[in-house]
Amino acid sequence: MIFNMRIGSHNSLSYIKPKKWYLRPFHFMARCQAKNYVEQYETYGVRLFDVRIWFDKYGKLEVRHGLIAFNIDIDGLNDFFEYLDKKGDCYCRILLEEDNVLKKNKNVKEIEAKFSEFCKQVEDTYKHISFFGGNRKYDFKVIYKFKVEDPHLKDLYSSTTSWFKNSNNRILRIIDDWWPWPYAKFHNKKNIEKFKKEEKNDDFLFLDFVNIR
Repeated sequence: MIFNMRIGSHNSLSYIKPKKWYLRPFHFMARCQAKNYVEQYETYGVRLFDVRIWFDKYGKLEVRHGLIAFNIDIDGLNDFFEYLDKKGDCYCRILLEEDNVLKKNKNVKEIEAKFSEFCKQVEDTYKHISFFGGNRKYDFKVIYKFKVEDPHLKDLYSSTTSWFKNSNNRILRIIDDWWPWPYAKFHNKKNIEKFKKEEKNDDFLFLDFVNIR
């Protein structure tokens, strides 16, 4: 347990199974956490959570990572927010999971409007969570401006700190980006030790698989 560090979990709800059964064999590509949010908070000291949302063709909210939507509905998401709200010491980043594929959706402007409404609703409802973000994923344009400024995140996970970033082998770079677990397995421990030595008061160490130490 590391309670003297400011830890953030990247794609915090991605431990949940994909909503569509035929995508479950590909869960490893979207899964960035192995423990549920209670365990992340209580056991691994996470105080910053990361939630990516989208809206399906019926206008229903989805929690996503890329093209994979997770099996959690609005009630489950509200349970998550209520838990963080009761704790009173958490940050939560909300992003619109709008990537280069999803942005081509003909209803994207409507979806961005729904996203903005959602952000305002959670900010007004859960007063004891420090919400930030409000960006869309592919270019990080701000869709909703939260009252809290973005804290500084030290991003140390595979899609931002690649083993093969400089490699000429495109397949290796794709594997590294699409399978987050190996980077966490072999780098989390040393990244945590390095962060301990360099830690600034306003930094969060942002990790995949926060249980891997």
